[in-house]
Amino acid sequence: MNFTDKLIAQRYNQDRLILLPINPNSSFAYWEITDKTLEKFGIDPKNVQLSFKLFDAANHEIVEFSSSFATGDYYINHESDHKSLYVKLFLNLGGELECILCSNIIAALQSTPKSIRDDLIYTSALLGEK
Repeated sequence: MNFTDKLIAQRYNQDRLILLPINPNSSFAYWEITDKTLEKFGIDPKNVQLSFKLFDAANHEIVEFSSSFATGDYYINHESDHKSLYVKLFLNLGGELECILCSNIIAALQSTPKSIRDDLIYTSALLGEK
């Protein structure tokens, strides 16, 4: 283990889903779902199937992707004609998708920014909790 490994934790043991803008046609999502949350929904932490859906400001689904990792990241390619974007994380519970996390809302980039505004990035929270 080197010095950088000690500073950057692999897991923070907090449920989170974050969306960041990259350019007008792509965004970056990263997430962590704790074992405690997975077990609360009856999911084996070693056998996870997550679904994600990217939405625009009008709640239209833009793209869907999936992962079998409780902690991960994903580069999302999308059209550039959206004013804002957010992503939702779903668990497959008995054949039904249940949304458990919703990301922050970001302003979609219309062109390459000169600077990114701090007020466009928010933190996520587990749905149903304060």
